[in-house]
Amino acid sequence: VSRKYHKGIMTELTKSVEAQGYNYVDWNVLSGDAETHKSTTFEGKVEEEIRNVTGNLRTTTGNVVLMHDIKQTTANAIESIVKYGIDHGFTFKVLDQSVICHQRVNN
Repeated sequence: VSRKYHKGIMTELTKSVEAQGYNYVDWNVLSGDAETHKSTTFEGKVEEEIRNVTGNLRTTTGNVVLMHDIKQTTANAIESIVKYGIDHGFTFKVLDQSVICHQRVNN
């Protein structure tokens, strides 16, 4: 989205933030809770969000999942997502300086 406002802005911002000593962290797994769902039922939307997250978790990098706390579908999906993560060896922690995780900066 930022590309249409100012080409290269995300590259400039991330470099500036890191040059000032801050750790740049961004989400890299999208739950899809703010997107248009393929399913029309509430239960189907919840299952879709669960699949979106669990299908995109990676063991080779940190995972920061974008979810919105105002979405009822997210509230219903979170328990299954956390259970999946625990059952598959993922750990959950507070974001701190040890976490380096973000999307590929493409603008």
